[in-house]
Amino acid sequence: IVVGAYQEDSDGTDQSNDNYSSAGAAYIFERDNSTGWPSTETKFLKSPTPVVNGNFGIAVSINENYIVICEKGTNSAYIYERDSTTGWPDTPTKQITAGDASALGFGSSIAMNDNRIVIGAQDSKSAYIFDKDPSTGWPDTSTIKLLPLVDTTEFGRSVAIHENVIGVGARQGYKAFV
Repeated sequence: IVVGAYQEDSDGTDQSNDNYSSAGAAYIFERDNSTGWPSTETKFLKSPTPVVNGNFGIAVSINENYIVICEKGTNSAYIYERDSTTGWPDTPTKQITAGDASALGFGSSIAMNDNRIVIGAQDSKSAYIFDKDPSTGWPDTSTIKLLPLVDTTEFGRSVAIHENVIGVGARQGYKAFV
């Protein structure tokens, strides 16, 4: 399980300080087959470069091999790739961005499967797709930018993915776009 805590205030791995307001954090809880779920996190993650109001952990997604953590305040997301021997790394394997300066609110929402990541940017009414290349891995910037057919509020507020279908939610009029 990965839990985002986007208003967490510490500036690094020391959880006891409150130097960076809303820098954010994420907590990983790994179930042990013998003892069950731990009562405290297995790993504590921070942005590699925490900033005030960075909101690292505003949106998180996990599957067997990857954790993706969005940092809305910097318009970035970080991919953590699980190593079969050592487990989850302390630092991200890759940083990804929309590659678009107008992507305000990038990281509002996230959905992922084994080969595709979709990240919403509700403040700019868009969503971004990242398709994993079998030989080169995850791209640095998005493969495709999604926009609504009609003007709506907060397109990208929520995203979902199932196989080759992507859903993008919006607030105004309770619309969903597929």
